[in-house]
Amino acid sequence: MRGETFDGGENALQAKARAGRAMVSARAKAMWEEYRKSNSAGDVPARCPKRLVLELLGCDPTDVAERREKGQAVLNMLCLTSRIQTIPFRVVPGRPSYDKGYYDYDKDAGLGRSVTVYNSPSMSGEPVDGESFLETLCHEFCHHWDVQALKLKDCYHTPGFYRRVENLYRKLTS
Repeated sequence: MRGETFDGGENALQAKARAGRAMVSARAKAMWEEYRKSNSAGDVPARCPKRLVLELLGCDPTDVAERREKGQAVLNMLCLTSRIQTIPFRVVPGRPSYDKGYYDYDKDAGLGRSVTVYNSPSMSGEPVDGESFLETLCHEFCHHWDVQALKLKDCYHTPGFYRRVENLYRKLTS
C-alpha cells in the first residue's frame, strides 16, 4: 500500500501530505486575512457617559460585587453605542497569574461568550487600581467588538487592536 501509486504516480502518503499542506495553507491564508482586517480597522465607535466611568473608577477596589455592577453598566453602554450585542461581565476575586482578564466562552456558567476581569491578578492578592481595571475592561471589550463588528473568528493582538484599546481608554478617561 505504502508504495502503490495512483492518478499520475503519486503514492497514498504523498497525496495525504499534499492535501494536508493545502488545508494548512488555506487556514493560514484565512488567519492572515483576519489579522490584516484587525490591524487595519479604525477606532471603536463606543461612548459612555462620564458619570458611569467615574462610578467605576471610584468604587472600592476590594468590593468585587460593586466592580461587577459598575463594570457591567460601562460594558453595556459600550456595546449599545457600538451597536453590537451586549455581553455578560464577570469579576473574579483573584487569580495568581499574570493574566488581567479574558474574553472567551464561559462554558461553566453556560453564558456563551463573556468578559472576565480578575480583581486581584497578582500573587500578592492586592486588587488592581481603578485605572488598570478600566484598561483591562477596554481591552476585553475590544476583543468583543472585533468578533461582533469585524466578524473575526479569532482575536488578534495586532498593532491596530492595541490602538483601538488605547484610544477607547483615552476617550473614556478624558
